[in-house]
Amino acid sequence: NIPLDSLNVLDGYYQLFAMVDDIPSIGKIIKVENSVSTSISNLNDEQNNFLVYPNPTNDFVTIKLKNIVSDEITISLTDLSGRKIKQWNLKSVEEEIQLSINDIVPGCYFINVNFQNKLFSQKIIKL
Repeated sequence: NIPLDSLNVLDGYYQLFAMVDDIPSIGKIIKVENSVSTSISNLNDEQNNFLVYPNPTNDFVTIKLKNIVSDEITISLTDLSGRKIKQWNLKSVEEEIQLSINDIVPGCYFINVNFQNKLFSQKIIKL
């Protein structure tokens, strides 16, 4: 457990990022409750319910959501600096969601899926 009271971090789920040679990499998901972080092993199991393919890709990505029930999902595409490039707000959610990214310039991005106070992220490469 890591005390976070000096950082004013709100309760919720967070994904840690590390910078290696100025390139961010996705780290472990943590849950913050009462200003204390707890690493939760079953979050890795939940992460397995989220799949993005093909990767790398040219024109579209498919997001497969297994065992996830939600009325609303927000999906965003961010660049490596965290700047939001695109966002999709979905009201009816199916197990597979196909998103067009043919208007995005080639590079590395993150697909972020947010629902029910949970955030899943996957790095993708646009060719």
